[in-house]
Amino acid sequence: MSGADPALLAGLRLLRARAWFEAHEALEDLWREHPEGQRREALQALIQHAVALEHLARGNALGAFNVWSRAKARAKKLPGELEGIDLAGWGAALERFYAEVDLAQRVRGQLEGGVAAGEAHIELPPLPPAATWPTPPLSEELEAQL
Repeated sequence: MSGADPALLAGLRLLRARAWFEAHEALEDLWREHPEGQRREALQALIQHAVALEHLARGNALGAFNVWSRAKARAKKLPGELEGIDLAGWGAALERFYAEVDLAQRVRGQLEGGVAAGEAHIELPPLPPAATWPTPPLSEELEAQL
C-alpha cells in the first residue's frame, strides 16, 4: 500500500487522538463517497465503534451498547484486516475494554435509573481515562503515514 487515502488517514488520526465524535464525522464523509462493498462496510464499522465510544464517554451506556452491537455484527462479515487497519484486533480490544468497564452493568444501571435521568442506581467505578481507551491497531506501513 503506497499512500493511503488522505481522508482515511485524517479519520485514523482522529481515532488515535480519541476524538470519537470528530473521527465519526471525518470517516462518515469518506463513507458517503464510497459505493457498496467491503471498504464501505469497514468504514461504517469504524464509524460505529467511534460512535459507541463517544456515547460511553458522554455517559450513555445504553447508546454505546446498541451501536457497539451493530458494529460487531457488521465486522463479522468483514475480513480481519482491511487496508492496514486491524479490524479484528480493534474489535477484540473493544470487547475486552467493554468487559473491563462492565458495560452491561452500566446499561442495567442506566435503565434502572431511567435513560432520561442518566443516573445509575448501581455504583460502578469511574471509567478509566480516555487516553487508555483502545484505538484501532494499524500496519507498520499505515502507522508510518500517520
